[in-house]
Amino acid sequence: MPADVTRRSSRVPPWAVLTFGAGAVALTWWITTLSAYHGPDHLIGPFHIPLALEWAVGGSAVGLAVLAAVVITKSHVATTVDAGLSGAAAAWLITASIVIGGCWRVVTSGVNGANIGGGLVCLAGPFAVAYLLQLSVLAERRARSGRLQHVLVVSATIWLAAVLAAVALWFLPG
Repeated sequence: MPADVTRRSSRVPPWAVLTFGAGAVALTWWITTLSAYHGPDHLIGPFHIPLALEWAVGGSAVGLAVLAAVVITKSHVATTVDAGLSGAAAAWLITASIVIGGCWRVVTSGVNGANIGGGLVCLAGPFAVAYLLQLSVLAERRARSGRLQHVLVVSATIWLAAVLAAVALWFLPG
């Protein structure tokens, strides 16, 4: 029997990573709401979200994040290395989710005058997220002993999407 089939490998179910990532975006938005300035001008928007909805989404995000964290920490799959994601890849994806939530909050924050942070996020944010996604792909490839199909296609897609997102955020009217 091949060694990789019987090897016990700690893998994270993709649904848990998606749930934790979505919860991380909502939680990041919710936490930054507590101190963010809600002025009349927005770089993008205005996206006025009622306070009750922010608290409901934030509370749900905490619940989902706790559930997914429990699943992630207790996740052990005794099958091939193709089942689920490596812990390192999952961590990079969740980090990317947190960065996305923080960037979205900066871009949509209220300002009086120029939103310099928003401009920086529009220019550099997509590339920061692409970098984290690329680290996730490389971590997964390393976990699979270099046997990850379509690495070049996935990497090229990540960086092309970053360029298109930066151009769209920077040059298209908001």
